[in-house]
Amino acid sequence: MNALKQIISEYPSIKGINWVTVLDYIILEAPNPSNMSKHSYAIDNLMLFIHYGKEKTENKFQKLCMSYGFSKFHIAWSDISTMSCQE
Repeated sequence: MNALKQIISEYPSIKGINWVTVLDYIILEAPNPSNMSKHSYAIDNLMLFIHYGKEKTENKFQKLCMSYGFSKFHIAWSDISTMSCQE
């Protein structure tokens, strides 16, 4: 989450950039019985226990982006086969 805050805070000073793409797990506000929801919560719990992470719901991502001056927030794609993201 700190890396995301840094990218977003530096965004206005980067010339020629029209959007920022962030790959991360976004969990639902409340779990449901779908495989996508189960997978997202399992990965979220794993990250909390192993990496002392923080939950990242769609609303939290949207509020973070809007607070840094972005005009739009959109989840373009979601796939349970994506297991990791490298920075």
